[in-house]
Amino acid sequence: MLDSKAESEPRKLHQVFLSILCIVIDIYMTRNISISAYKKYVQSRLKAVKPVFAKAAVGDFSTNIKLPSITDEFTELYTGIQIMLEVIRNQIQKLNQEIENKQTLTQKLLASNALIDTEKVYDEALMDSIGDGVIVTDAAGVITFFNPQAELLLGWKAQDAVGKHFFQVTRMSDASGQPIAHQKRPFRKAMNTQKKISGVFYYLNKDGTRFPVLVTAAPVIFGDEIIGAVDVFRDYTKEIDLDRMKDEFISMAAHQLRAPLGTMRWSLELLLKKNLPLDPTSRDRLQNVYRNNLQMITLVKDLLDVSRISAGVIPNEPQLLDISPIIASEVKDLSGVASGKKVTLRYKPPPTSLPQVKIDPRHIREIIQNLITNAIKFNIPKGQVLVSAFQANSHVHLSISDTGIGIPKNERNKIFTKFFSAANSRLLQPEGSGLGLFIVKSYVDIAKGRIWVVSPDPQTKKGTCFHIELPSALAKEPNQPIAETARPTERRGQLT
Repeated sequence: MLDSKAESEPRKLHQVFLSILCIVIDIYMTRNISISAYKKYVQSRLKAVKPVFAKAAVGDFSTNIKLPSITDEFTELYTGIQIMLEVIRNQIQKLNQEIENKQTLTQKLLASNALIDTEKVYDEALMDSIGDGVIVTDAAGVITFFNPQAELLLGWKAQDAVGKHFFQVTRMSDASGQPIAHQKRPFRKAMNTQKKISGVFYYLNKDGTRFPVLVTAAPVIFGDEIIGAVDVFRDYTKEIDLDRMKDEFISMAAHQLRAPLGTMRWSLELLLKKNLPLDPTSRDRLQNVYRNNLQMITLVKDLLDVSRISAGVIPNEPQLLDISPIIASEVKDLSGVASGKKVTLRYKPPPTSLPQVKIDPRHIREIIQNLITNAIKFNIPKGQVLVSAFQANSHVHLSISDTGIGIPKNERNKIFTKFFSAANSRLLQPEGSGLGLFIVKSYVDIAKGRIWVVSPDPQTKKGTCFHIELPSALAKEPNQPIAETARPTERRGQLT
């Protein structure tokens, strides 16, 4: 019994082992079958993306992935790949558009550069052929262009001038030969003010020869930045010679007319004072001849003054003056003329005494007389003329305002030039010479003052207002006579 039991135990263990072994083999076989099936499943699912990756490898991202109808762990993969393809396609499209835009821009730039080169050649040929000297600089004032006429006038070769500073090549002086400071030259003023500046000056060429030039300087502005300047000038010698010849002729003619006009005036006054048996018509004609004679005398006097001013030989004997009594005297003298024109003329004296100014008494009387006469002459019936004076810091300010016809805006910058009359004033007074304001400004300049005009007058909204500022001299200079109300020996309408 014991032996049979002992034999049965190993047999049971063997059976258990065999059972376990069968189970293990079964599990192993089942696992291998599942892995193989899953592998085949994965391969079948990935088969759909192989063509996409194959084309992408050669740069073709145009193929889309067809999303499966079932949802499993591969659905997110397919969706992610599809999104990635769309992003790549969009980026490629943007890159292609940028490349196309850059190619178009490059073509335009090439065409523009070709056009610029053509225009540059044309502009340089144009600059080389004109009769004016042209100098172009950069923002620092270094010369970048120097045309042949500039070479001829200044005596510099372009290759020597280009690269040098503008002030190294050009030397400028005024009419008296005094050098003009760099800051006061048209080139520097144009750069500082960003405006075109013109004027007649004198250049010195390389060997020191001095000659007159008409200069126009202007800044070169790109956007809001000054990138350079251009200086255009031409020889003004012929114009100055012609102007001098004209002044000499005018002076000679005025001197020749002066004596007979004075004799005629004396004779006419003698006839008018006598009680000649003349009928009213004849007496009116005689008075008309006398008035015309006075106008001619005034014109001759103005012509003589202009010729002296142009020649720089105008008599000038400045004195320290209180101009208030002179203004009052001139207003009183011209009140009759104003009444005849039905114009109210009044003087508004300063609230306190004015400081003295240094000026020739004949000049200040001529200034006041001329401006008041014009204010009356070009006024309207029942118009007004107001003369006022006051102290403005270290200056004496004089103003003459009227309610007359005014000055056209486009002609205000010309009114102080010789022989100029505004268009509306010529209609009212065609016999005017156009010399009065030129003489006035010349006298103001001699006194180192300044004059300007405002039209219409801001106070009255009509007419014209002339303003003059004269520097005051509060302290008496040594050996300087003072004459407050000195009368001139020569007045408008009189020759002595």
